[in-house]
Amino acid sequence: AGANAGVPLVAVGPDSSIYVAATASVATIPSIDGVLPLSTLQGSQDILVMRLTPDLGTLWYRYLGGTGVEVSSSIALAGDGSVLIGGRTSADHALDGLTPLNAYAGAADPVVYRLDSDGRGLWYSFLGSAGIDDQAYVSRVNSEPPGSGQSDAADQLVIAATSGGDIATLQGQSPARSYSGGQDIALFRMTRGGELIDYSFYGGPGNQTVSDVVSLRGGNIAILGDSGEDLASIDGVAGTGIGYLGPGSDALILRTDSRGAALGYRFLGTGSAEMDDVIEPDRSGDVWVLGETQSSSFDALSPFARSTVNEVTLLRLDANLNVASFLLYGGTSEDFVEGAAPTVDGGVLVVGGAEDNGFSFPEAARTFDAPAIGTGDGFYLRVFANGRTVPD
Repeated sequence: AGANAGVPLVAVGPDSSIYVAATASVATIPSIDGVLPLSTLQGSQDILVMRLTPDLGTLWYRYLGGTGVEVSSSIALAGDGSVLIGGRTSADHALDGLTPLNAYAGAADPVVYRLDSDGRGLWYSFLGSAGIDDQAYVSRVNSEPPGSGQSDAADQLVIAATSGGDIATLQGQSPARSYSGGQDIALFRMTRGGELIDYSFYGGPGNQTVSDVVSLRGGNIAILGDSGEDLASIDGVAGTGIGYLGPGSDALILRTDSRGAALGYRFLGTGSAEMDDVIEPDRSGDVWVLGETQSSSFDALSPFARSTVNEVTLLRLDANLNVASFLLYGGTSEDFVEGAAPTVDGGVLVVGGAEDNGFSFPEAARTFDAPAIGTGDGFYLRVFANGRTVPD
């Protein structure tokens, strides 16, 4: 799908069909499995969306975007089986003859698309400011599974994005929490039908960015990103743990209630901590945070043995954002996480990449079941609820 095709994002529907979103460039794929595209590539880089059967046959595929550059960042399924794609665009564009719910603001805007199960556009919305913004990440609030039949109003969405400027009004509303300056974390709560419930900004005068969002059971929200500065408080709430260490950007996790009021936040790392995924493993209220770090400072767990380059990092945080367990994996070269999913027993499955075969585990007796073949290989890990690669 092009030399710059991004790592695919995957969601599984109630009928076990597979939805895939990726960033694609170069040229339209003329057909897949004899199926023609519903729409074609419009610019140098668009978002490619596919629906596959459980045995990977193609049901439909299409491109989303215009003459600018689009990037996909998240995929989620709504309660009626429709699919939601979050990303970023550098130009105004159309979708199946629809008018966007919110107009394109300029420079680079977060964007969200909702498609029905046959790939047709239902609505789309730009969520940008006049500044330089970044990708939108989408999660569902409703705890019922996709396809369970909730109405558009009952099935709510949370969308987190990096905002490089103020958005004074949106769908006739003002922000519930004001823009602070620089780049802020922006949180939008919407119905599945695209109606805005409210929106808020979080941050300081410097830069805060977003890398993931998840709606937790019970309605609370966890937003993962990073901050290039210390924050005395967010929404009047003080932080937990070690605080900002710097220099540079520290990973940051913010937890809010269902209406966006801050419940707590904490920094994770020092200077070179990039956390990419946050997931809820079970009904305990804990969250897994996954990514890469060059940091040597994680609360009382530091210092730990590490190389001088990126190492895969897994943190389990409790409802108060205290560290419940901590794991570090890596070798002497770059190692990184590409995706994660919870298991039914409270653990997590992790996929990523390692650039050498020296990738090590805290459990000294454990090694890769299959050694690395080249200079850079993908890896797959199962981590149990105890925070280890072996069960109790």
